[in-house]
Amino acid sequence: MTTYTAQPIAPAALKELRDTDDAGRPCVAFTATDDAAVGSPLRCCLRSVEPGERIALVSYAPLRRWSEATGAHPGAYDEQGPVFIHADDCGGPAADAAGYPFDRPGALRTVRRYDAE
Repeated sequence: MTTYTAQPIAPAALKELRDTDDAGRPCVAFTATDDAAVGSPLRCCLRSVEPGERIALVSYAPLRRWSEATGAHPGAYDEQGPVFIHADDCGGPAADAAGYPFDRPGALRTVRRYDAE
């Protein structure tokens, strides 16, 4: 059985996203106060948004970033999508975090895995 592990966005990419996202838009921070954001997955620290946190919804293109770094061609899998991140540095995932971080009843998620091919 193959095991896959959720990975947070790398600190260098987070620094860039907190300035300008992968669609070229400036990062706009807001305080999570409503049901639209609270409980959503944070890709910086792999946990859910809590009320009162300062967050941002940014466009992120992980495969495009990987292909630029490696010289690989992403082909038809090049995509960018919306992700929530903390608007300021959060230190990443908790050291004792285990399992898929966004597993809860009713949560709809798309999970796509990639390898070098």
